[in-house]
Amino acid sequence: MNLIVIAYILCAGLPFGRLGNLAPFAPSGARGVFAAASIVFFAFIGFDTVACAAEEARPVSCRNRARRAASPHAP
Repeated sequence: MNLIVIAYILCAGLPFGRLGNLAPFAPSGARGVFAAASIVFFAFIGFDTVACAAEEARPVSCRNRARRAASPHAP
């Protein structure tokens, strides 16, 4: 439902937009805006992947016991 509302707003406002208005805001034009948006999107996906993996990781106490068992000289 949210995507439908966003698509409607974009389509309704498209005739009123002017590409000349992007010149000072985006010196590379729409191509630069989409390139930056894709970088931000993939950075968020990467962060989300790391956060989900960290949530499923074992507690620190388990790793410390395993490290001590493997090497008696470990801190």
